[in-house]
Amino acid sequence: MKTKTAHNLKILNYCFFTKQHLCRLRAVGKVTIYENTKSKNEATQRLKGTEIAVANGLFAPLTGEVLRKAKDLKLLIVNSTGYDFVDMNAAAECGIRVANVPGFSTEAVAEYVFALLFAIVRKLPTVDKAMRKTPFEVNPGEEKSWSLLGNNLQGKTLGIVGLGTIGKRVAELGKAFGMNVLAYSRTPKKIPYVRCTPFQEVLKKSDVVSLHLALTPETKKIISKKELKIMKPASIIINTARGELIDTGALARALKRQKIAGAGLDMIANAGTNRSICKEAAVICSPHVGWWTHESVLLQSETIVETIEAFIKGRPIHIISRPR
Repeated sequence: MKTKTAHNLKILNYCFFTKQHLCRLRAVGKVTIYENTKSKNEATQRLKGTEIAVANGLFAPLTGEVLRKAKDLKLLIVNSTGYDFVDMNAAAECGIRVANVPGFSTEAVAEYVFALLFAIVRKLPTVDKAMRKTPFEVNPGEEKSWSLLGNNLQGKTLGIVGLGTIGKRVAELGKAFGMNVLAYSRTPKKIPYVRCTPFQEVLKKSDVVSLHLALTPETKKIISKKELKIMKPASIIINTARGELIDTGALARALKRQKIAGAGLDMIANAGTNRSICKEAAVICSPHVGWWTHESVLLQSETIVETIEAFIKGRPIHIISRPR
């Protein structure tokens, strides 16, 4: 007689599990994997009878309506660090513990901040396009070459908004490049090479402003017309966090009017309707790839499996919401 499987696990969206990861998951329960879950109906149906679920909240709807129908769900793991897309109140009401994957992409995102920044200050897209059209060498005697003149980072001021794990790593890298580092943090932190100042002062004094905040009602559109007016005309803004931190329309207008010099955006709020900002010459856009490295996806998967194993053993980790 076969022993009844103790736990029912559902992977609602594609995860990067290796064969070893899947073996570990199957050792603790029945595992069902879906390539993608994008609708409320799909999520509701697939969560029926499920005790543990893993989901990508940017695609799978994790609303109160969906969670309240998941009567057997005990643990919901979002395969990201951010969890603004989960109805946390509903999860708590329903007795669902929610876990995230902290720190898996810290290095990738921090490095990508500087990938965007270098692309802007050294005009890499323009340089690459010109070189592909007609190979040449910079000649100070030609006007075309002067349009490619860039800037150093050394000696510039880097302003970090949000001193979490990624923000602190960006500060460390900025210091390594010889930048002066200012930061705004809601929670006071002491870092030897970082001077914490009020938010408005970070905007006013920085040559580069890099956003590293979680998306909350308080931080939504934290960068809008008012804040952009405070920034230096030669300044650059980098956003590798949620797109909704920036008022995209206000940013587009500021760039057109040369109120700031450039922007590196790895996420754009409502990208489908705000795609015109990607056509601005001073903007580098990317489709949320800051975290997208071999090392990050492997660590993400390992952390998810460890979280499930720990939960089943009664020693839950990475829990961000507990039942009421």
